[in-house]
Order: sequence, then C-alpha cells, then structure tokens
Amino acid sequence: MSTIDQVLTLGGCHYTVYDMGRTVQRISKQQFVEFEQGALPYPYPIQGHACFAVVFSKPDQAQTPYLWLLKFAVDEVSKLIFSGRDDFIRMVVQALGEDIANADIDAEALNNHPYAFKPSTEKLAVLNARIRNKLHQPASIYYEPAYQYFCHQPTESGWQALGFQGIADLTERLDSDCAAAIAKHLDQLPEPAFCALAQCLEHIELPAVIQQQLLSWPNNKRETFWLRALTGAQQQPAAEAIAELLDTSLSIDLLITLCGRHWRYFNQPERAVNLLESLLRCDQGNMVFAALVADLTAIPECRQATLQALRWPQRSAALSQAIGQLFQQVKPAPHIDERN
Repeated sequence: MSTIDQVLTLGGCHYTVYDMGRTVQRISKQQFVEFEQGALPYPYPIQGHACFAVVFSKPDQAQTPYLWLLKFAVDEVSKLIFSGRDDFIRMVVQALGEDIANADIDAEALNNHPYAFKPSTEKLAVLNARIRNKLHQPASIYYEPAYQYFCHQPTESGWQALGFQGIADLTERLDSDCAAAIAKHLDQLPEPAFCALAQCLEHIELPAVIQQQLLSWPNNKRETFWLRALTGAQQQPAAEAIAELLDTSLSIDLLITLCGRHWRYFNQPERAVNLLESLLRCDQGNMVFAALVADLTAIPECRQATLQALRWPQRSAALSQAIGQLFQQVKPAPHIDERN
C-alpha cells in the first residue's frame, strides 16, 4: 500500500477529503487520488503545502468517523512531494497494520506525528459542523443561542454569550427562511458578531439573499471581513464588486484577503495585473509583492494568468521595476570557486 487512498479503500473504509488551508471545501475523491499519484497538482495549496482533512469511518460505523489532519509539502507547481506522504504511510501501517478496518484506533494518536496539521479553531468548528450535518447528527448545544441571536435578536451585547461552534452549526444548516432572517439583520450586527459570522460564511456557498445584502453595503463598510463573508458568493456579482474595489485605494489587508479568499477571480491576466498594480500603490506593497505573486502562481487555477501578468506589455513602470526585482531575487547565485 503506497497511498492514503489505498490504505483506506483496501480496509473497506469510506472517506471524504476537505481542504483546510484556504477554506473548508471538499476535494473530490478523483482529484485526491490523482493528486496522490502525482498526476494533478493540489487545487488549493498554501505556503508550499497541501493542508487537508481526511474524514474516514470503518465499515458499518459511519456515525463514528475518525479524522486525519495532514500537511504535505508540494513542489513549485503544487504537485505532491512523495517522500512525506510515503513516510506517513509507513507510520500508519506500523501503528495500525494493513487492515485498518479491524485495527484498534486511538483517535488522539491519529494526529500525533510530524505531518499533522493544526487548523485554526474556527476552521475546526466549521469542519465539525459540516461532518455532523452530513451524517444527519444533531447540532451542538451552541446552535440554538446562535440561531436566536442572528435570526431573531441581534442585540448589542448578546453575541458575547455565543459559542463559535454554534455559529458554524448555524451557517452549515441554513435554510431559506434562516438566510433571509440573517440578511435582514446583517447591518444591525455589532462588529465582533459580524466578524464571527463572516468567518463561517466564507466556507459555504453563500445564499443569494445574504449576498445581495452584503453587496448593497456602502464603500466605507467594505472591509476585510466583508470580503471574507463574500468568499462563496456567485462569481459574476462578486467579480463586479472586486473590480470596483481594485479601482480604489486599498489597504494591504484587503489585497491579501482578495488573494487568499477570492483567488478564483484572478484566473485572467488582466485581473492579476490590476491586483499587482493595486498592491504597488499601497504603503509597504513592495514588501509583500513577492509573497503574493508566489501565492497566486502556486494555485493551479491562477498560475498561467499570473505568469502572463508578469509579462504584461502595458504594465506600469512601478510594476516593471517590482517584477525586475522579483526576478533578481530568484536568479541563481553565481558559482564561487572555493579554490581561490
């Protein structure tokens, strides 16, 4: 057995894979298998790694799933570097044997190894809510207070009594009535309550009624968490809002959020050029220019558009200078003859 897919499939286990590096989103089994085989790049790499959760269950025990939280290095085109995954498989087989379905699994020990990934508390809450919802299990005890607050009584101080797990449960279980109620109260929410809600909304397909309400907000309310809440919005309306943003003077935080949450927008070279030009108009934009370019070129969906943007003939003098400095940084160092 040489892959995670083989270990689980041959053991008769059902499994699902979720990206945990950018947003909590499902990766199809076919995508994951081809990634493990080296045939496809990881779709959502972050900082040179594939960070994902494998949720698996033994045969006839679907209601008691286990969880691997894994982080493997990827190469410059985001394909798997096999050595880490192979080392992990060796540890799994050594600890559990080749018949994982009949192994005595210690849930805590599953993520006690060098390739374990520790997501944010918020992402873990969203993943937990999604797993429970998919298994038709009841929400946590924090769900009802979150439901009452966001759908009925968004008071100035009531958010302080809420558990983040309840907000994650709420967004994972949205129906049309609840979404409409949340949309109605969105602009009444205290900032901390809206920020917490946005951190959960960014992981779901955003209901149209909430999307419409967010897009109606004035420019002075279009801050970082507003952008995060719109992560799962329908592409065309979101694209129009992003284009408007890029025409204004943006902060570094907003531009980093655009790159990190709305990368799909930058799959066209003209849009990538606009992002890079906006970045260089910011104070300290030069300081994060290389990191932002590296982030976009690592994402398969954006790689070609970003590379084309770096060769864009109509770029500004400032962008040409930044690109020149970038290439100088990655230029191989000259060979030094140690005999001299």
